[in-house]
Amino acid sequence: MTTSERKRIDASLGGIKTPRMGGDNLAIVLCGYFDNPDQPNDDDAGWTADAIAGCEEVLAAIRAHYDQLK
Repeated sequence: MTTSERKRIDASLGGIKTPRMGGDNLAIVLCGYFDNPDQPNDDDAGWTADAIAGCEEVLAAIRAHYDQLK
């Protein structure tokens, strides 16, 4: 799988929504969970480095879980 394919899959996973998320998607929920108020917001969207890293880690773990089923 190429880097661009991984990014596309991660973006698709991050875009998943359910009614309980109150209009947010999975990426926003994950970033909110991992956000660190003691860090500066370095991201264009206003998330901290911990928020972005945590979100990317979970999305990568989901992808890896399903990659092994191929």
